[in-house]
Amino acid sequence: SAPPTPLTAFVETTTAALGPVLATAPALSPLAWLGGLWAAGALLRLGSLVAGQRRLRRLAARGAVVEADPALDRARALVPGAPLRPLAAAGVPVVAAADAGPCAFGWMNVCVLVPVGLKDRPEEERLAVYLHELAHVARLDVGRAYADEAWRLLWWWQPAVWFLLARVRLAREQAVDALVVSRTGATRAYVE
Repeated sequence: SAPPTPLTAFVETTTAALGPVLATAPALSPLAWLGGLWAAGALLRLGSLVAGQRRLRRLAARGAVVEADPALDRARALVPGAPLRPLAAAGVPVVAAADAGPCAFGWMNVCVLVPVGLKDRPEEERLAVYLHELAHVARLDVGRAYADEAWRLLWWWQPAVWFLLARVRLAREQAVDALVVSRTGATRAYVE
């Protein structure tokens, strides 16, 4: 017979050493494997969400609070009243940050981010952006988006959940779009 190669010798030695241990180790059931896979996916999704929130908080911390903008004052006057007093449009800070698109975020301390370049746009366009984001806050869409993400975290493996949540988000955006156009009457500025 041929002399053993180093790989063959290693496999035989390892098998002889671990054989008794492997024989007594309990095999994982398919349900345990599925549970582990689900948990791994949920943890990855949670990590992604936490990283995104940290990024938004860092952008807000490096940005400048928007003050003395007549468009923001008009937007605060036009936004509907919030069902929860702490989320009234007057109390939500608007921060201009580099590398940020318009968005509202935050679970308890809601904040609105707008791009720095927004200050160079015409007043009607600034009004539309401010009103859109403040309307999301007033309608409690920010909290609902977090609840949606909780569902997505639990059902990360289900494509139908991703599809339905995308449709819900689109419906929220369309409702806010209609609100902004009805309050400002400036469809062209809103599209711009």
